[in-house]
Amino acid sequence: MAEQLNQFQKTELMDKLKQEIAMENFKELIRQMSEKCYKKCVSKPGAKLDSSETKCLNFCVDNYMDAWTKISRAYGSRIQRDA
Repeated sequence: MAEQLNQFQKTELMDKLKQEIAMENFKELIRQMSEKCYKKCVSKPGAKLDSSETKCLNFCVDNYMDAWTKISRAYGSRIQRDA
């Protein structure tokens, strides 16, 4: 027979699950951001980035992070509203 979890254990389990999901989402963000910004900004891979590639990468990463922040806040608000 399966043991029943008390409310505290359920809450702890849900919190841990949420943290793991958030970490996986963050890893996916980094993977996508790296892939897309690299494709967009680095025309000729080499030992160093030139100044235009560096500028482009900085701009691309900033835009990705801004979008991620906005989406995360909207998603969090929606979850709280629906809960």
